[in-house]
Amino acid sequence: MTVTFTTFRDETTPLPATFEAMRFPAGEAHMKVAHDNTGPGLTEVARIWGADGGDLFTLAMWADACHRRAEAHHASDPASAPHRTVLLMPYLPGARADHAEFVPLGSQVYADFINSLRVDVVVCFDPHSPVMPGMLDRARVVDPAPLIRDSIVAPMRLRVNPYTGIIAPDRGATARAAAVAEACDLPLYQAFKHRDPDTGKLSGFSCDPLPDTGRFLVVDDICDGGGTFAGLADAAGLPPERLSLFVSHGVFSGHARAALESFGEVWTTDSYRPVHEYADRMKLAGLVEDASEGDFTPMDRALADSGVPVTVLSIGPMLFDAVQEATFTIETGRQQADESVATPSRVQTLRKLIDELVVAVAHLGGADVPVLDAWGEMVTSWSSSDATWVVLNAQADGRLVYSLRRGTVSLPDDLAAQHKELRRGI
Repeated sequence: MTVTFTTFRDETTPLPATFEAMRFPAGEAHMKVAHDNTGPGLTEVARIWGADGGDLFTLAMWADACHRRAEAHHASDPASAPHRTVLLMPYLPGARADHAEFVPLGSQVYADFINSLRVDVVVCFDPHSPVMPGMLDRARVVDPAPLIRDSIVAPMRLRVNPYTGIIAPDRGATARAAAVAEACDLPLYQAFKHRDPDTGKLSGFSCDPLPDTGRFLVVDDICDGGGTFAGLADAAGLPPERLSLFVSHGVFSGHARAALESFGEVWTTDSYRPVHEYADRMKLAGLVEDASEGDFTPMDRALADSGVPVTVLSIGPMLFDAVQEATFTIETGRQQADESVATPSRVQTLRKLIDELVVAVAHLGGADVPVLDAWGEMVTSWSSSDATWVVLNAQADGRLVYSLRRGTVSLPDDLAAQHKELRRGI
C-alpha cells in the first residue's frame, strides 16, 4: 500500500497518527483508530503515491473517518478550533486525460472522486496541465521551478560542467520549461514532435539549433516509457555528458531505462513512487536529497553499475509547506502602482485590505495580525509575536491574494525602513 497518514496539532506539532489502514479478510478497505487523538485544532494528513484503485478507496475510508470524528468533536465543543483534513496527492491520476474528446474523460472522473472526499485542501505537484486542478474544489499546486533551480541547476554552477540552457521537449511543455528557464536565468530552447497528419502517429522530432558548447536540461512533467525523450535526444544530437533530463513524475514503465540511455543524468521526484521503490525498479544510481533544504548531494558514480544514473528528490517538505497556507481572495479591481514607493493608491488598497484581513483572521481564531505585502515587499505590522502572517500577492488580473501563515518572518534592515515609511503613509 502506498498511502500514509500523519496527524498534527495546530498544523505544526506532530502527534502519533490517529488512523491506520487495514483490510478485512474479504478484501474491503477499512480504517482503525491507532491513537485516539482528541481536542481542538487537529490536522489529519494523508499522502498517496501513484494511482492504485485500492489506495484511492483507502483514502475514501480515511476521509469518512476524519469527517465523522470531526463532527463528533464539534458537537461536543462547538467553540474550539475545528479539525482539518489535508490530502497530499503530488501525482494527479487522470490528469493526462484532459481533452474533451476523451471518452471517458479521465481527469473529470478522478476529480469528481477527489472532490467527494471533502478534504480541506488537496496539494498536488506540477500537474500535467491546469485542466484537472481547475476541476478540483480546493487544490493547491506546488511549482517545480524552485526545486529545479535550488536542487539541480544552482549546485551545478559550482561544478566543471554547469547547465547552460533549458529545453522544452514539445509545445505542451513550453510553459513549464519557460518558467524553469526564467527561475534559473537560463535561455530556453524548443523541441518539437511531428505527427503524420493522416494517422496522428508520431513521425519524428526536431529541436532548435543548440550552441556548440554547454550542457542542457530537458524539463517535462512525466516520463512513462521514455520514447519521446529518446527521440528528442536523437534530434538534439548531443552526447550524454551534455544532456540531462528532469521529470516531476517518474513512472519509468516498460523499457524506460534503455530509452533514457542518451541522457547523462536523469532527475525525478518521489511524487509517483516512494524512494525505495525506485531502487527496485531502476537500480537507483543516486542519493536521495531533501528538497526543503536545497542541499546538493553529488551523485555517487560508484553506484552506477550500468545504465543512466537517476537521482530522486524528496518533495515531502515542499508539500507540507503548501499545507501551511489557507488562501483567500479579495477583489480590488485593477491596480497600477509603483513597486518601489508607497503610492496613494497602494496605501488606499492596503487600508481596505487591512480591514478585511482583520475580519478574516478573527474568523479563523487569530489574534495579532502582522501583514507582509509582497507587492513591492512593503511591510505593515501590528505585532512582533510568533502569530499569523498574512502574505499579499498581486495577481495579473488585478486581484490581491493573501495567505495566512504561522511562524516568524525576519526582515532585512532595508525592509524595516520601508516598513516605517509605509506606516507613516497609513
